[in-house]
Amino acid sequence: MSVIQAGPGPASAEHRRLLDFAESDVTLKKTRELMLFGMKRLDGTNPKRPIRGFVRDVLHRHPAYLSRSLQYALAHPDIDLKQSTVHVLAGETRRWHERSGFPRRQADSCLMNALHCLLLWRSESQSASSSLQETLDYLREEIWTSFTNRRTSESERFRTLIGDRDPRATSIACAVLTTQIVKLETQLEAVRADAKRLQASLDEVTDRWRESQDELRDATARNANLERTFLAARNDHADEKAHMRDDFEKMRSSVAHRIKAELSLLADGLHALRRNPPKLSVMDDHAERAIDGLTRELERLRKLTPTF
Repeated sequence: MSVIQAGPGPASAEHRRLLDFAESDVTLKKTRELMLFGMKRLDGTNPKRPIRGFVRDVLHRHPAYLSRSLQYALAHPDIDLKQSTVHVLAGETRRWHERSGFPRRQADSCLMNALHCLLLWRSESQSASSSLQETLDYLREEIWTSFTNRRTSESERFRTLIGDRDPRATSIACAVLTTQIVKLETQLEAVRADAKRLQASLDEVTDRWRESQDELRDATARNANLERTFLAARNDHADEKAHMRDDFEKMRSSVAHRIKAELSLLADGLHALRRNPPKLSVMDDHAERAIDGLTRELERLRKLTPTF
């Protein structure tokens, strides 16, 4: 470490020998311990930060980090880490172990150390490190879930819990998850309150809708009654109109006949009056008969006149 802290160039023979030596750390256990000890502490005030650069070179060369997305994540520590990148790391590590035939315990250890090294290196390199919640999500998705699924019985989980060698880390994880649960419960209560208010609003709207439906049915029934009444009145009016037209035609025919007859009497009387000598008695008779006929017809017309 003193050689690295002294700041040998990345192309120096000593630097290359240290990287070759680091390749024997296939499970990344020692690399993880170096990072936990503190890259910042070892780098001290050296502006070149040689320890950080050395660890980056070690991770770059490790088989678990050879994918393009992981190389990019190591080269750009200030860009937010994606869940997909972490998933690629887990997948690449598992496939490498399968090809190499590592024992299950060693493979699990390497997967855990590889993920820890990535998170630690980015935490030491970023201006703003990942939150505890994000770190827990990465660990839970890629390591803890698989570990828990392999221990299905209560007794296995009980022994694992009691045999925990790092209760401080467990307590931190539980504290973060408890805080998250409290937040979720608060959000759930708010959602329930909103749901209750929405249900009340829905009930009110439903009641108004039902009232509107009742009013619509009543209005529809009234409209149907009015329509039937209107149709009946229109039919009655049509019948009455037909009768009135018939009566009018009869009356016009009768009046025309009466007038024609009386005009004929008056014409005969006028002809008798113009004779020499004039026959006054004929004119007088015809005039009286015409007056009587017209008077009777007038009385009949008065009786037929409708009253509105």
